[in-house]
Amino acid sequence: MAGGTVLRVLATAGLLLIQGAGCKGKTQVSAAGPAGSVSAAAPAAVCTDPDAQSCLERAQELELGSHGRSMDKQAAIALYRAACDRKVAEACAFLGQLYFVGEGSLKEDNVQAARLFEQACDGGSALGCADSGAALGSGLDGVPMDKVKGQAAYDKALSLHKANCEKADALECTALGFVYESGIGALPSNKQLASSTFTQVFKLAQAGCDKQDNAACNLLGYVYLNGKGDQVVDKTKAMTLFERACAGNDADACLNVGEGHEFGFNAGAKDLTKALAFYDKGCSMGNGDACHHAASLYLAAGPLHDAKKGVASLQAGCDRKSAAACNDLGVVFVDGQDLPKDLHRGVAAYRRGCRLGNATACDNFKYMNGKVEGEQATTEFRKSLKTGSDSHCGLVIEVKEPIAKVQTMIGEVWLKIEQLYPKGQANCRFVNGVYQDPH
Repeated sequence: MAGGTVLRVLATAGLLLIQGAGCKGKTQVSAAGPAGSVSAAAPAAVCTDPDAQSCLERAQELELGSHGRSMDKQAAIALYRAACDRKVAEACAFLGQLYFVGEGSLKEDNVQAARLFEQACDGGSALGCADSGAALGSGLDGVPMDKVKGQAAYDKALSLHKANCEKADALECTALGFVYESGIGALPSNKQLASSTFTQVFKLAQAGCDKQDNAACNLLGYVYLNGKGDQVVDKTKAMTLFERACAGNDADACLNVGEGHEFGFNAGAKDLTKALAFYDKGCSMGNGDACHHAASLYLAAGPLHDAKKGVASLQAGCDRKSAAACNDLGVVFVDGQDLPKDLHRGVAAYRRGCRLGNATACDNFKYMNGKVEGEQATTEFRKSLKTGSDSHCGLVIEVKEPIAKVQTMIGEVWLKIEQLYPKGQANCRFVNGVYQDPH
């Protein structure tokens, strides 16, 4: 438990997507860039605001269902496109992420995603530069690996974070602190610079919180909770700040309050009922990780168990970019314990979780996708079985539905067609002359 999601703005090595915590400042695209225009309609027809930055902000709210807005992925996509065409760099970065994941009506498109990341980076978005660096450094399908260009993008991301931090932007300073703490691309971590940067974050967050900025209060709580910079750990202060920010409808803070009650980091008794209430609140305001935490409590055995609400919370979390929620949603679909088994939906959830950066989801996707593809291949093989087909046990020499004669390692054997698999899909084994189904 690390104090909840204070910022979702930093891509770590190997993690392509960077989930933004909101865009401060108006980074503009200076040129059309390699992606060209991505709007289906003229930008003015979708985003009529004089300030295109507000279109980006509305798009973020619609994508996650935050700040009282109902989730509307299609409307969010249209606004991202319009804002990107109107030279708002971070809108291009967010649109690129949606292409990468395959959001709404968009199909997964690594090439378009990479182009948009590069366009965003050219326009001065640190978010876009970090994603561009990850895309180029990873060598996605359709995107040739170029570690030199990738590192250049990472370098630019660092430079942009520095420049924005110098403008007293607490979120940018926090992102810079994380870059120093973890390193980025080939740049090593620098704990000393990280500490001094988080000391600056503390001062900026304190000033913002004094001015009733709820996000700043939440950030200040994070610094106290984790003892960042030269601050000593003070969990009581952290919890007080999280509660204050949550009362002001900061979704991240509500997640943090929920964690405080679930794990008792305020030196108080754990209270899962209170934790669930705050997780539900954070979820309703668009925090996917809060949805995931709520789902974990709903699906656990005990007085809070409610399978229907648990699955709904997992779906809400996955929709709101919680990679862990997507993975757990995949498990629910694959196991079929709390709802009817649906391997295809399970594979889709695993895939989304993987694209969002969850390593476990990647492993689960690889295994289950192979299994589903194998089952599909087996079904087609059995439907088209004929003399001369090469099965896992040997050549088929006669077919009389529902059985077939196969030339096996122990001679000619009649087997049920439902027992046969394509060559290479299963092992063929007999024990005392009796066929053993591999599954």
